[in-house]
Amino acid sequence: MIHILTILVFASLVLRDSLRPPLLDWFTTAEIAAITLVPLVVLALLAEAGTRLLMHRLDARSDTRVILWIDWLLASVRWSAVLWHAVCVLGVGWLDAVRTLVPAGFVADQFLAALPALAVIVLSWSSAYPLERRLREAALVRWLDEGRPIHALPARGTFVWMQVRHQLLLVMVPMLALSAWSQGLTRLIAVAPDFLREHPSLAPAGDWLASGEHAEAARVAGQLIGAACLFALMPLVLRRLWDTEPLSPGPARDALDTLCARHGVRVSAALVWRTRGVLINAMVMGLLPRLRYVLLTDALLENLPGKQVEAVLAHEVGHVRRRHMPWLAASLIACVGLSAAAADAIARLILTTTFLILLTVLGFGA
Repeated sequence: MIHILTILVFASLVLRDSLRPPLLDWFTTAEIAAITLVPLVVLALLAEAGTRLLMHRLDARSDTRVILWIDWLLASVRWSAVLWHAVCVLGVGWLDAVRTLVPAGFVADQFLAALPALAVIVLSWSSAYPLERRLREAALVRWLDEGRPIHALPARGTFVWMQVRHQLLLVMVPMLALSAWSQGLTRLIAVAPDFLREHPSLAPAGDWLASGEHAEAARVAGQLIGAACLFALMPLVLRRLWDTEPLSPGPARDALDTLCARHGVRVSAALVWRTRGVLINAMVMGLLPRLRYVLLTDALLENLPGKQVEAVLAHEVGHVRRRHMPWLAASLIACVGLSAAAADAIARLILTTTFLILLTVLGFGA
């Protein structure tokens, strides 16, 4: 869910540039900041206060329904923050207010505009920490009886940072990178015709690029090239963003090497994804063999027997052997493009409808 919320936060910022002016454009910068930030602060305080009250009920009555109530409360706060962010960006002009302090360009404005809504999400993880600690303590005896490895629960700050690294940055970093590439490409295409015309041998290319249709075609081609490069390089970035280390020699590493050799699959490295024992999962990432990694979480290696680990590795190798990742990348790019086009059309329809309603109301009022 956090991935969807993060996408929506930045999608509203990208969509904002398609709507000029905002739906309501009569507020001052200070008023826009107050309208945007005060409700978000209230939501963050509501998450903290509500979680504390519910945890008190859990301690006093041992009411396990509190776990679901806290989950519902925090999810509601996150969705409310993202929706209010979208309302303020598209309807009030929050992004425009930020740009009075930070000029548009190379994602600094988008990052600062997204920061308050993202901060509510981050603070909701801080509010959830007492429940996570209580659940870990409740399961401790069972884990000892089962002989499972025990990981110390991280401090609140470490816990929140883990969530940021493994959930928020996973989406935020590629979206900011794509946005920076898009803005840079737009500026390059704008100045390229004049630059090319200064060189006689390149003048025809400058004349070609000066055409609106050709410039748009070049922009689309550049966007696709940028997206492809991003997909190719993201495994290298994620390896640094996430807490990973090389998989030590042993049965799991030998099984992976055997599977890769048998099926003709090349993998750059096998990595242990350190989650402090909270996540049993595995994944393969990377379109290029030299930038392809197989990740196994620490909890998976600690809790699954050797045969099951080998089955998981076979599943991940199968993704590469069946070329699932190129299809996934192409599908994701197509979905993003179609979603952007649909969102732009919907936004224009909303703008036109709102304008007509205002004209009708003002007409009746007169």
